[in-house]
Amino acid sequence: MRGEAAAIVERTLTTLAPADRLLAPAAARFDSRDARLLAELVYGSLRWLRRLDHVVTLAASRPIDAIDPALLATLPEAQRREGMSEVVKTGLLAGEPLWELPDDELVRRCAAFKAAVCLRDPRDEGERAILNLGHTFAHALEAAAGYEGVTHGRAVALGLLAALRLSARDTGQVEEILRPKPVRVERERAWQAMQRDKKAVGGELRLVLLGDDGPRWNVAVPADDVRRELERLIA
Repeated sequence: MRGEAAAIVERTLTTLAPADRLLAPAAARFDSRDARLLAELVYGSLRWLRRLDHVVTLAASRPIDAIDPALLATLPEAQRREGMSEVVKTGLLAGEPLWELPDDELVRRCAAFKAAVCLRDPRDEGERAILNLGHTFAHALEAAAGYEGVTHGRAVALGLLAALRLSARDTGQVEEILRPKPVRVERERAWQAMQRDKKAVGGELRLVLLGDDGPRWNVAVPADDVRRELERLIA
């Protein structure tokens, strides 16, 4: 039920289709009680997302006074590794081993890199897409898992593997630092989720890859190649 609701919310956000239109065929598979519960899950999630957008907008308009790296020392190793997926992603984009830095410098450099990209592309119309490195694969795996059991950090780590392979780059650093393991999800469901990705153009998947002169975005990749790499991420 939660997975069905999450999939409808995702499609509503990525396709901008009315939620009730997506909800109707799904609700028809349930009895009246469960159909009402499904509707509440979907509409309730959308309501909370709108509130969250408002809060994030307010927070983003205020300068950050401080980021305390000491907080990282309180995290269990598994949770720290979740965050390291984004650190490794940023280091790959920057072309520097940011994961080797002390925590205070690591946080500062990662935040500065992302802020600079967003300031150069405030409307998310070009370069800002590089921040999605590995995320197209990650989102497909999360959706296929029904947003249960596959954490975002683990999915991103796997997505980075796929992006590096398609870029003909060495995957050793990702494997050593993040140690990602294939996940158990339905292969066809993952592929269908990937084809719904918001960055697809005319039904053709577009990915962020690494080139000799830095990251490239909006790269058209043959579907067979994309699916091959997606399959390698699934146990």
